[in-house]
Amino acid sequence: MRKGTWLSTVALRALKTTNHLGRQHGAFRYLEHLETRLLLSSSIPLNTSSWTALGPSPIASFSLDRSGRITGIAADLTSGNSNTIYVTAADGGVWKTTNAGGSWAALTDNQSSLAMGAIAIAPSNDLVIYAGEGEANNSSITMGGNGMLRSTDGGISWTLLPNPWQVGNFYKIVVAPSDANILYAATTSGVWKAVNGGQTSSDWTNLTQSISDSFSDLVMDPTNSSILYAAGGSAYNGGNANNGVYKSINGGTSWTLESNGIPTGSADGRIALAIAPSSAGTLYAAIADPTTYALKGIYKTTNGGSFWTVLTNVPNY
Repeated sequence: MRKGTWLSTVALRALKTTNHLGRQHGAFRYLEHLETRLLLSSSIPLNTSSWTALGPSPIASFSLDRSGRITGIAADLTSGNSNTIYVTAADGGVWKTTNAGGSWAALTDNQSSLAMGAIAIAPSNDLVIYAGEGEANNSSITMGGNGMLRSTDGGISWTLLPNPWQVGNFYKIVVAPSDANILYAATTSGVWKAVNGGQTSSDWTNLTQSISDSFSDLVMDPTNSSILYAAGGSAYNGGNANNGVYKSINGGTSWTLESNGIPTGSADGRIALAIAPSSAGTLYAAIADPTTYALKGIYKTTNGGSFWTVLTNVPNY
């Protein structure tokens, strides 16, 4: 971990904002945890039958492991080098590996917030990276951010984009396959679209303002970037009458609620989506129970949402 200007500045800010010895000790303890994030387990042998923890290491805060929870992951599939992977940690910033997890480098330690919720690589240019500050998995240890970061050099440097939604909690970022400057974001304040790389406030548009304030997932048809599916609802707004899976065939200008064979409204809690790269009409929707937060069911469509069926014998993860 770098011990340069940034760490010194954080320490000074922490000490200047309080004269309580206990809080001063807490600030130094936080910095010590920051310095240990790169102490990864390089000696642990890998095998094909079990998973091995490769890092980044968590930061303990208030007796809780805050930063180790991974909120987003993006693998570089554009240049044929799938060993390059980016991850976002709940309160640990953006990390990058170029050797499939053998070692990791922290990329955003000099940013104003380490809280992260989502990350995406532009399919047409793997040097363009978007990272959404602020975790959307609302809980007592969730931290908000200041907006979205953009890098045009593979994470070496970052620019904080304008934040017209005035929140910092991201669930998902999707970049158009043929244009690195067009992107969509599912956030706690709706689904947003940006053109021109989102460099000015006028480049951003709220696509779902009339539907719901929170969308927990977003996927794009791999064969047609105008077709989008969005999951209305979050972990903590179960029972919302507008919850459900929505489809747009015009790049988010208008949306249709999918209701044939799949529950909607107050029957839905948080929803997660997945689309098959090999078959654009095949999607899966995992829906949580809005009361217990347990898995309510996984629903599948093979015709782009025209009809859904619930899968059976699905384990409750």
